[in-house]
Amino acid sequence: MNIPEYDIITTLVAFSILVILIVSFFIAIVVQYQKRRRHHVEQLVALKNQYEQELLRSQLEIQEQTLRTISHEIHDNVGQVLSLAKLQLHSQQQQGQPGLQPSIDLLVKAISDLRDLSKSLHPDRIAEIGLAESIRYDLLLLQKTNAIDTHFDLSGTLLRLPPEKEILLFRMFQEMMNNVMKHAVAKLVTVKLQYGSAVLLMAVSDNGCGFSLDKPSGIGFTSLRTRAKLLNAQLDIKSNANGTTVALSVPIFDPKNPNSHL
Repeated sequence: MNIPEYDIITTLVAFSILVILIVSFFIAIVVQYQKRRRHHVEQLVALKNQYEQELLRSQLEIQEQTLRTISHEIHDNVGQVLSLAKLQLHSQQQQGQPGLQPSIDLLVKAISDLRDLSKSLHPDRIAEIGLAESIRYDLLLLQKTNAIDTHFDLSGTLLRLPPEKEILLFRMFQEMMNNVMKHAVAKLVTVKLQYGSAVLLMAVSDNGCGFSLDKPSGIGFTSLRTRAKLLNAQLDIKSNANGTTVALSVPIFDPKNPNSHL
C-alpha cells in the first residue's frame, strides 16, 4: 500500500519537531546546569574572599590592639620610670654632684622620643588627627633623626575617610617607610598624598639603590598587597637603579553610592 506523500511529509515534520524539542530540552538542561554551576562557583569565590577579608580584619584589629597596649605601656610605665630617673639625677645635681648634665640631657631626649613613638603607635591618635597629619608628624620625627631627608607633597581637597581606613592606610605608609629605611640606602624620600574627586593617591618615592621587581615579596610587599586588597586599592611598584616608587590608588567613594565614603 502506498503511503501518500503528504502523510510522509507530515510525519517527517512532526518527527523533526520532536527531535528539535528533545534537543532543545537537553540544551536547556545543560545551560541551566552551567548557570547554576557558575553561580555556585561565584558564591564559593565570594565566600572565600569574604572569609579572607574577615580574617585579615581580625588580624589587623589584633595588631592595632597590640599597638594600643604597647603605646599605653610606653607612656604609662617606661615614660614614668625615665621621668623618675631624671628627677633623681636633678636632685643629685642640686646636691653638688658634678658631671650629671649629659645624662640628664640623654634622659630628656629619651623621654621625648618615647612620647613621640607612643603617639605614632596609638591608633586612636591616628583616627583623631587624620591620615595627612599622621604622615606629616611621622616624617617630622624622621627628619629630626637626620637619618634621611623627607618631603611631603599634599594636594587636592583634604577629606576624612572612615577611621579604620585611615589607620590601615597609615600602617601601609609606615610599612613603605620601613622598607625605605631598611633596604633603599636612600638620602631623600618623598611622600605624595593627593586627594582626587574619586581616588586617593598615596605614593612613597626614594632615591635609593632600587631592587629587582622579580622578587619584591622578600622586602615587605606581601603585607602591602594584602592590605591593598582589603581596601579595593591598586598597588603599583616601580624600581630601578635610581630609586623606588610605591603608589597606592584608593577609591574614595562607593560607585554604587557616590554620597558615601568607602
